[in-house]
Amino acid sequence: MPTMTVKAWMAASLCLLSTWSAPADDRVANVDQVFQQTDGGFTPPAPQVTSGTVCAPNACAANGCGNNYTFQSLSNATSYFCDTCSSSRFQPFVGVEATYLKPNIHGGASSATVNGTSSGSTQAEGFYAGPRIWAGLRDCNSPLFVQVQYWQLNGNDVRALNGPTFGASTGTLSVQTFDFEVGSIFHIDSICTDGLVTFGGRHVEWNTSSQVAGSQLQAIDQFSSATATGLSSFSGTGLTFSYQLKRQIACTNWSLFASNRYSWIWGEDNNSAISSASAFSPGANSGSINGALGSGSSQLWIAEFQVGTQWQRRLQCINANAFVRIAFEYQFWDANSNSQATAGSFAVAGPPPVSSSAIASSGPLGMSLYGVALSTGLTW
Repeated sequence: MPTMTVKAWMAASLCLLSTWSAPADDRVANVDQVFQQTDGGFTPPAPQVTSGTVCAPNACAANGCGNNYTFQSLSNATSYFCDTCSSSRFQPFVGVEATYLKPNIHGGASSATVNGTSSGSTQAEGFYAGPRIWAGLRDCNSPLFVQVQYWQLNGNDVRALNGPTFGASTGTLSVQTFDFEVGSIFHIDSICTDGLVTFGGRHVEWNTSSQVAGSQLQAIDQFSSATATGLSSFSGTGLTFSYQLKRQIACTNWSLFASNRYSWIWGEDNNSAISSASAFSPGANSGSINGALGSGSSQLWIAEFQVGTQWQRRLQCINANAFVRIAFEYQFWDANSNSQATAGSFAVAGPPPVSSSAIASSGPLGMSLYGVALSTGLTW
């Protein structure tokens, strides 16, 4: 009966063990690989690479994380792209983010005065939740990808008036952005940092309103009221540019990241103001309604910043990378326009005298937002 050497038995056992415990893509051990000797012991086999791609060792693997692989600098003509794609050249990715932001709106403020009691209008300046969704397609044989992204934020704030005047002040906000862009992935080997840049177009819809309405009942036959409403809107299309940097935290699945986006949008902003005042008494009645419009071409400038942390893990069962991240977000919006609308109304009646007045104003548009963003998604 043929006999096996000790070396052959050990090699067979190690191969079976490595085949059973390793993922399917890594089950490539053979006798020569197992017994390949170096000064520090045996060298693990190199990762298996999808046909058509070339992997390069990560120069940052010296931190003790083992045989990590990553993207190399795009400025190098011999760039390597180590991807986790399947045999298909083009692979999709998708992500969804929940933003929770507080706007601070700059622009016209309206007021109403009833029998000497003044009340101001309210802007939509609470914390509001809004979705951000993106999806795209990546070319596995290059660092390039294409993507679209949609974000919206809607909010309203209603406050009851205090004092002898009864009524309410209301503010609303509605913002929508749609991006369509191309991008590229890169790696800065000198600082062990991955990144991406994008460039494309953006469409923006932006609407705000503020209103105050108050009334007083002096007696059964004495009544006065005033309302003031300001409306502003912007619609336009332009260019957007963004970049993101990400660095792994030690030998963990966690990373720190920071991103910036800048947009230049050309469009038209429109502002309107409507005011009304009325007074009723046994001796006389009076009322007034006035309005104003303002519009003009405008260039909207938007700056967005995010900084936070991300967790990422490979999902072998579906050959994809899953990520979850949380970040602090800040945005600054400036319509760079002098368009404005103001309207005023006044009414008085008596005797006995009752009076009311209102001033409505809107524009120019501007705001800042800050808060947190929580996102998750899949990349292939």
